Amino acid sequence: MSDIGLRNRGSGVRIPLAAQECLEKAPGFWSRVDRGGGPDACWPWLGPVDKDGYGLCSGGPTTRASRMACILAHGDPPSDEMQACHALTCTTRKCCNPRHLRWDTVAGNHADIAAAGTRPCGTGHYKAKLTEQLVLAIWARRADGPTKVANDLGLSRAAVRHVIDGKNWRHVTGAPASAVSP
Repeated sequence: MSDIGLRNRGSGVRIPLAAQECLEKAPGFWSRVDRGGGPDACWPWLGPVDKDGYGLCSGGPTTRASRMACILAHGDPPSDEMQACHALTCTTRKCCNPRHLRWDTVAGNHADIAAAGTRPCGTGHYKAKLTEQLVLAIWARRADGPTKVANDLGLSRAAVRHVIDGKNWRHVTGAPASAVSP
């Protein structure tokens, strides 16, 4: 579970940022949102962003700006497992327009991300260790076995195995049929 939008009260238990705290931040919050595009446009957060490009607001516990906007517009999440999710038509991570936000489960949010094609993958992901060229080299040499390929290319066996098994890097063209089959 992500720490964004959650805080730790010293007990190790993470709890959602409460609506009351959001209301206390409301005047300052909306002054940092560009609502100039009209009621149906994306309203980008003008403040700082996290490593994934989502707006961050503080003045107390740090939370994602979209979560704050969702709480202010729609109230507290129905359960602790709910996330502030962007509509499929909204691809702006900094968007705080309540019309573009709703509460949904982690699974629902991931389904939306997959449907919209907005999940960073390959070298576009900030944790990527491989490149498309390395992936093609791994596939070309997969008959040598993951241990030999990993040693020869200076990679971990697990990284090579995930490529060969089609768990990672399936989007790279030139993948053998076994790597892209469901």
